[in-house]
Amino acid sequence: MSRRSYLISLATPEQIPMLAAIEIAAAAKFPLDIIPEEIRSGSVPVSQLKAAQSEGRLWVACDAGQVPVGFAIARLEGDDGFLQELDVHPDHQRQGLGRRLIAAVTEWSQAQGCRRLTLTTFASVPWNAPYYERLGFRVLELEELSNSLQSQLESEISQGMKDRVAMVFPLIQ
Repeated sequence: MSRRSYLISLATPEQIPMLAAIEIAAAAKFPLDIIPEEIRSGSVPVSQLKAAQSEGRLWVACDAGQVPVGFAIARLEGDDGFLQELDVHPDHQRQGLGRRLIAAVTEWSQAQGCRRLTLTTFASVPWNAPYYERLGFRVLELEELSNSLQSQLESEISQGMKDRVAMVFPLIQ
């Protein structure tokens, strides 16, 4: 199968309405027993997307027709960059888009002076923690969690998500 042509760039305001459908389609691939239906059918609030876009921390992967097919959102958490959301539409997965979006977030985090990039994810879903491990992330032990990562995991678990872990990628050696 030949690779399709995609462009990774900062999102524009006009692209924001297209992102919810990507997130919902990607969430549909997760096992039913680890994501509650209300999360599976929901998406990042438009207000958060607009804030991330205006602050230069929302990236899109666009197809040859310049239509978004994936996106990533980052934010600062203390000295860390935090990958808040990463979604690629199932029709465009396995094209290296997740890796390229993570690279954009990594570059942004480094430019912000972050010491590391963190995220929370599902431990045993193949395209989650095992995927991130192949990219150089590692699972954080409980005693390594920052207060914000601990709070993030607790919030996700309280919303009904199961099998959650926090991961880290060092940006400064």
